[in-house]
Amino acid sequence: MTSVQHPNLTEASSVIRVAIVCGPETTVLADSLEALLADAKGFTSSRFEYRDQSGLKPKAASFGDADVIVAALDSFQATKMELCFAPLQRAFPHRPVLVTTTDPDTFDFFRVLEMGASDFLLPPLRRSEVLPRLMRQARVTRRGDALVQKLKENIGLKQIIGESPEFLDRVRCVPRFARCDATVLISGESGTGKELFARAIHYLSPRADRPFVPVNCGALPENLVESEIFGHKRGAFTGARIAKRHGISSFGTTDLPRPLGAFQKK
Repeated sequence: MTSVQHPNLTEASSVIRVAIVCGPETTVLADSLEALLADAKGFTSSRFEYRDQSGLKPKAASFGDADVIVAALDSFQATKMELCFAPLQRAFPHRPVLVTTTDPDTFDFFRVLEMGASDFLLPPLRRSEVLPRLMRQARVTRRGDALVQKLKENIGLKQIIGESPEFLDRVRCVPRFARCDATVLISGESGTGKELFARAIHYLSPRADRPFVPVNCGALPENLVESEIFGHKRGAFTGARIAKRHGISSFGTTDLPRPLGAFQKK
């Protein structure tokens, strides 16, 4: 299969082009994603069908270049997933791949991230969750330039020093976690480098162009911590005359060092 030709990475586009890849068992899930994108402004989609025997084929005769790939998969089988990812990477080199599935309860999302997926979407697919993730992935500098990605990883991780196998295993997880949009909890004793790990994850993530905000929760009153980070509703506490829909957690990456007593009480 020949590779799809992509535009220069610096070119701006007002429309995010999404390639939806599905198999015979996941057409309904792909249909729902296609309908969701059809109703959204600034998105266009192309449909591809994957079969074990014939590989990856476009559903329509003509299709545009893709900025983001969404693979609709069924139950997790490691060998089957690897066979599916191989033609995806050949057809869309250096493009982020998001994964969704018809069987989220048994699907091994962590293993799929190890195979090269950038993020995952849990069904039912909701507009408020899907569109922001697609937009973030489309803004990411394409990972095809190995030198650029290696440089980012070196810069992001060069201050993390350690030699034990367990420690190095955690370091290797950082680029993998940085790709996805899931919340990351880093635990450890004081002085073990939790903030360094948090900064590395932020720098390698699609949020790298936004602020990294470390917050010392112990220096702030409980109500103020929750309000400033997560926002609040009108009347939630004395003096809350207006609602604050978004806190600093919506701006970029928020690092919450210990103590976290305000949240442990909930």
